[in-house]
Amino acid sequence: MKPGLLALVCVAFLATLPPVDAFAAPAPSLPEAGYAPLKMTIGGETRCLTADGDETKSWQYVALKACEDGSRLQNWKLKSIGNARYFIFNEYFGEKRYLRTYSKASSIALDSDTSGYSTMRSWEVSNGALNDIRLWNVYSRDIGQWKTLDADPQSQSVGISIPGGTRVDVWQYGIDMPTPQFPVAGTRKILVMATHFSDETSADSAPVRDTVLGVFGTPYYEDRSARNYLMQASGERLTPNMDFLDEVDIGERPDACNASQILSAARDAARHREKNPQDYDYLFVSIRQWRQCPWVGLASVPGNWVLAQGSSAHKFWTWTHEFGHALGFHHARILYGCPPRDGVAQLGGDCTTYNYGKAPTDPMGGGGASMFPVAYQHFAGWLSDADVPWIKHDGTYKLDPLWRRGSAAQGYRIRRSDGSVLFVEFRRPSQPFETWWGASPYVSGVTVYVVNYAPKARSMTSTLVNTTPGSGRSMGDAPLLPNHSLDDTLSGMRLTVTLAHNDGAELKVEKLPK
Repeated sequence: MKPGLLALVCVAFLATLPPVDAFAAPAPSLPEAGYAPLKMTIGGETRCLTADGDETKSWQYVALKACEDGSRLQNWKLKSIGNARYFIFNEYFGEKRYLRTYSKASSIALDSDTSGYSTMRSWEVSNGALNDIRLWNVYSRDIGQWKTLDADPQSQSVGISIPGGTRVDVWQYGIDMPTPQFPVAGTRKILVMATHFSDETSADSAPVRDTVLGVFGTPYYEDRSARNYLMQASGERLTPNMDFLDEVDIGERPDACNASQILSAARDAARHREKNPQDYDYLFVSIRQWRQCPWVGLASVPGNWVLAQGSSAHKFWTWTHEFGHALGFHHARILYGCPPRDGVAQLGGDCTTYNYGKAPTDPMGGGGASMFPVAYQHFAGWLSDADVPWIKHDGTYKLDPLWRRGSAAQGYRIRRSDGSVLFVEFRRPSQPFETWWGASPYVSGVTVYVVNYAPKARSMTSTLVNTTPGSGRSMGDAPLLPNHSLDDTLSGMRLTVTLAHNDGAELKVEKLPK
């Protein structure tokens, strides 16, 4: 693992991904997508990915050919198999032949052969501008190459190769691809350890136990523990099943603050206490304050462990922030200073983005006790695509308050031309975590985020948008209040909040005026 982001709260490490999906539950079932052409524009001419219609062979090459309306040989389905991966089928041959690669990932074909690794038939998608996508072969990643489905601009032959050469790998696909999800839902076992090195006395373990597991008998609306936070933030889609080991001696202190050595020592010590870390999905470890450690909390992005030290381990938001990293959430950013046009902020290239500003609704950006925003919940599989629909057309869209499920949506998504996605949500005060004062803009307006995905890294970054024209770095006025508008120049949409009250909000969406 290599060092990633350094912040006042924690250090996040970019994790080396496991060869199999060791930390992700099966994705929720998705509505069946239909077939549509995979198109590519080369030299101003649009061509379509086309299968050879020869049924006498068990496999066919594919090629770029002139598009023909209604051709089943040119219609393709990307069928979700979970964890943001897809099989690719051709309509003419149905789901009996897969677009796949072979050993060394040097060629592709449409083939009924299912031998070899299933990843040879698996693809990941990265979204570009609107309907632009890239298709990454998973097996090529496993052998360290990361190749995309592409075409030679001269011969227009189709194959796979590492991006960066002269070949073209941007396809247009008329069916909306879902934003990535890497679900962590259901019951997850977490081993929590309060530790110390052999050269120091053990600290009182009770504060760590109480802040992570909670105090037995405390009502849920008073229980400000990490465990209760994760249950409530997930809408009870995630149930943390926690075991606690107190006063654990993890042996000699390393020469330097090395996370791998600390974790290895903690795992060995757990086995001596008859707890096998391999029986758990996650490992939470607290250590006593150590000046050589430049962090208060530490985790990998994504990963299956969390470290916290000193008094920071006595604060539940340290653990939930770091667990957010383990789920694949990078540190949040803020965006402000969007110039006005006719009194409406213009969200686009002229705004300012700041990496370490405080985002009050986002625990990954200094939001403390605030629960995870809607984009994180969707990424972790706690909300479905139906809970957070796409907005594609003009209209009025209703929002339920987050964590209150009614007949309206929990949030909405809007595609943007740079490949990012706009998310909107609406909050209301609730105990014990969403403790907003009644007139706060964050519970009387709609909150807007720009989200960027890195599906190959199984991670995402959320940016809180200040919707006030010409705003400064302070984000107290960030939400979009009733009778105010925001123009998103990268989606071509104007968003106007028409009302917001205790039971929900309404958002009017219309194409930007010319």
